[in-house]
Amino acid sequence: MKIQDPEVFREQYNKHLAQALPSLSLKVTGNILSPFILNLPTKVLQEASHTIDKIWQTRTSKDFQESIAKTYPLTTRASNYAALMSYDFHWNDTELGLVEINTNASGAMLLHHLYLVQGEKSPVLDELKTTFTQEAQFFSGKISKVAIVDEAPTQQKMYLEFLLYKELFQSMGWSCDILDSSSQNILDYQFIYNRSTDFYLEKHPYLLNGYIENKFLLTPHPWEYHLLANKERLTQLQPENVLEVKKQDPDELWMQRKKYFFKPKTSYAGKQVYRGASISHKVFDQILKGDFIAQKYYAPGRVKLQWNEEVKEFKYDLRFFAYKNKIQFVLARLYQGQVTNFKEKGSGFALVHFS
Repeated sequence: MKIQDPEVFREQYNKHLAQALPSLSLKVTGNILSPFILNLPTKVLQEASHTIDKIWQTRTSKDFQESIAKTYPLTTRASNYAALMSYDFHWNDTELGLVEINTNASGAMLLHHLYLVQGEKSPVLDELKTTFTQEAQFFSGKISKVAIVDEAPTQQKMYLEFLLYKELFQSMGWSCDILDSSSQNILDYQFIYNRSTDFYLEKHPYLLNGYIENKFLLTPHPWEYHLLANKERLTQLQPENVLEVKKQDPDELWMQRKKYFFKPKTSYAGKQVYRGASISHKVFDQILKGDFIAQKYYAPGRVKLQWNEEVKEFKYDLRFFAYKNKIQFVLARLYQGQVTNFKEKGSGFALVHFS
């Protein structure tokens, strides 16, 4: 499919940001946004909605929560849910498969402006405002100050998105600062939007103590991660598609390895993930000694894009953002290679249409 040159599109996106938010001096760099619009059948949305709803019904079950609580390392179970949950799927024209559940997914605010640059109405802001407002109702006091936290936030590749969230919170009548997640100043805020991948807050004592003592409302939080996004949870939420490696016969698993992706239970962003079809005996032995799951392999979708005289093939996955069991909006991530990345020109976040 012929598309606009990605670099020209990025310039248009940055021009839009400069006009929409002149005080922020924002600029997208690198290959993070694709001009491609992915058109998919409505049944993909319907199947994803069904999967997410089924998982949510399990998540809200009292019996499930009590069984999961036995391995929960903290004493506090937050009563709120989690903003910016996402369910990442692969669709290969015939089969839709859940790949991962995330509690602090990125891309939503960039998607909002992607809609606008493409000349479309965006659902993102209204959905996010509703989500954050509903989350805030779980705090016992009045919320006036919000902090967005992550490790060394100004060094994060999605720092631009933090600035966009800051503007969003301010538009909702809350003051907002972006803080390092190890900062003692976190205790001065009533609402924390958490982007840290230290999912159980083990390296962040002020964040951990404030969460345990209910000093502020935290979203997303460790309890939601433990219920849904811990990789081990997939063995319970989708037992037909995910195995716990240590409970399997090694010889049989080796014979069936091409059917699976192997992932550490505590991994994120594709770290230490191995496709069974390409692993060696040495790597397989390391997997057996580690704490891994084996997840059914779903081939990602593929699309060929052309701009000017260039033609490139990209893989893509689908990120469904959801609050509770409601899908809010969807983006595609175009990439090349074995794990999601945006190194190649033409890769990045892209719009998705269903029809």
